[in-house]
Amino acid sequence: MSDTPGQLDGTAPSDGAARRIRAHRMGDLTVTVTDVAGRPAAGRRVRVRQRSHAFLFGCNGFGLAGGDQDALARAYREQFAALFNFATTPFYWSGYEPAAGLTQQARLEAMGHWCAERGIEVKGHPLVWTHPAGVPAWLPEDPDVVRALSEGRIAALAAHFRGLIDRWDVVNEPTDPFRFSNALAAQLKHHGLIPCLRQAYRQARMANPTAQLVINDYRLDADFERIIEQLVDDVGEPLYDAIGLQTHQHGGILPPERLWAVCESFARFGMPLHFTENTLLSGRRAKPGPVDFESRESQFLPTNPDDEAEQARATEAFYTTLFSHPAVEAITWWDFSDRDAWLGAPAGLIRADGSPKPAYETLLRLIRHDWWTDEEAVTDAHGQVQFRVYAGQLEVSAGGASAVASVMRRGSGAVGLRVG
Repeated sequence: MSDTPGQLDGTAPSDGAARRIRAHRMGDLTVTVTDVAGRPAAGRRVRVRQRSHAFLFGCNGFGLAGGDQDALARAYREQFAALFNFATTPFYWSGYEPAAGLTQQARLEAMGHWCAERGIEVKGHPLVWTHPAGVPAWLPEDPDVVRALSEGRIAALAAHFRGLIDRWDVVNEPTDPFRFSNALAAQLKHHGLIPCLRQAYRQARMANPTAQLVINDYRLDADFERIIEQLVDDVGEPLYDAIGLQTHQHGGILPPERLWAVCESFARFGMPLHFTENTLLSGRRAKPGPVDFESRESQFLPTNPDDEAEQARATEAFYTTLFSHPAVEAITWWDFSDRDAWLGAPAGLIRADGSPKPAYETLLRLIRHDWWTDEEAVTDAHGQVQFRVYAGQLEVSAGGASAVASVMRRGSGAVGLRVG
């Protein structure tokens, strides 16, 4: 097996996945324990426990909004926080600002603070999108006015939420923006798609220079690659920080070989890959034929035990494949609950009644156990012990003393403890 992109041996990406995960998702932590006099403390038992992952395991957290305290809302929030360290929050222009100047700012701030209190990083989604959800009805027809309003929105949101939301899907689905007919699409056509995309990223960057800016699309093909190639500044440097890839699998499960090929195709840009919107179902289509992604009527049967078992198996293969690829930095599930899920599909990790599906338990095992450091070892004659740990923050303790260490993937860290 080779870890070099494009040189995967074996019959499937699952072959050697555990070894690739160990190579690409872990680092070395050296712990030095001394006594009160500063002398090496040999034979001391040291424990290292994960506090957080560096990798972003996330989900759209649209159900985190509001202060409702009914049982379903509590189950949603508690199970979300128990599993994820990353949440996507809704900034669709139509919903965020249904009337000019009337925004959902306070609601989104509350969501952001709720996440921050639990160590969950937040992404805003999206700043620019020509879908009707991203184009409020009150926009005028004048393309110059629309451009000014759009750029003003980008700057205002990125600046106002700085420190609370430092990651944005700046432009969503730019490969085919003119499949919709509305004021924002007309503006992009009038002023030129690529110049407008570049300006959107410049506006976001000026408003929050430290933010991670993502370009996101469901078109995992050469057309999207051409958009990415053109999203550069005057000297050819990328205006974005990560590439977002959607895999809504309403029409069938993508095999690991296809996922790996997608990773390889987009890894050539040398930027982190975020799998931003990923759907695996636990119920089947109500009738044969292609999925209508613009339909408001449910096209799916309810969740059921057999398909829940298949969803769990597919979930483990999906996450294991992506977690083992060195270019992938984030995976976001879509949606967390069957309740109010997109297209009425049984896409959740929890059922409409709030109970967890097998796929939830599978992810909980992977993220919080299999890929989670909790180890003990004894110091040597020099008072040292080395651990191989999953990248992130870790709590180190020995003899009543404790400290927090940060370890980057494929990197190393060190921490010292003084014990009595």
